[in-house]
Amino acid sequence: MQATDEVRDLSRTSREFLAEYDDVKVEAVDFTTIKTPAEWNAKSRESILCNYDMMRPHTQLLFYEQFEDWFNA
Repeated sequence: MQATDEVRDLSRTSREFLAEYDDVKVEAVDFTTIKTPAEWNAKSRESILCNYDMMRPHTQLLFYEQFEDWFNA
């Protein structure tokens, strides 16, 4: 399994959307401490889903629209 920059980007952007649109601050995933691709992907996925669940519906829509091409690929 490979780790990709896309999951890291989604994780970061989900955190940024929470801060910008919903005024919710969450700690960033520290990717420098991750040792394996599987861990990279798992921690990214966990943070994306957690952040998404905390978003208000409008913020969720904005986040989806930002990455619509990725989600529909």
